[in-house]
Amino acid sequence: MNRFSAWADGITQAEIFQKNSPLQHFAALSVLLVGLSIAVAVCREVSRQSFAGEIVPYQFPILETSLFLLVLFGLEFLLSAWTAGRQRKRSLVEQMREMES
Repeated sequence: MNRFSAWADGITQAEIFQKNSPLQHFAALSVLLVGLSIAVAVCREVSRQSFAGEIVPYQFPILETSLFLLVLFGLEFLLSAWTAGRQRKRSLVEQMREMES
């Protein structure tokens, strides 16, 4: 089956899940181009209507987001280390019995 005739013939499931297929690249590029353009236009219009015709500049909160991610990954690391330590202390038989019940 020719990949470019997939629109007419239908796409098999193997083609959908194939890595680096032209369809995946086309879909990702389409979403970026169309979706981003629409999002920017809608945000500008909402800003214009909300603030008396003036477009309010937006600055992404890099510092706050970075701190949030740092705390999130730190907690995830602590939780993983704590869970791994608890599992090492228990025998494998106990863990398997607990999974069955």
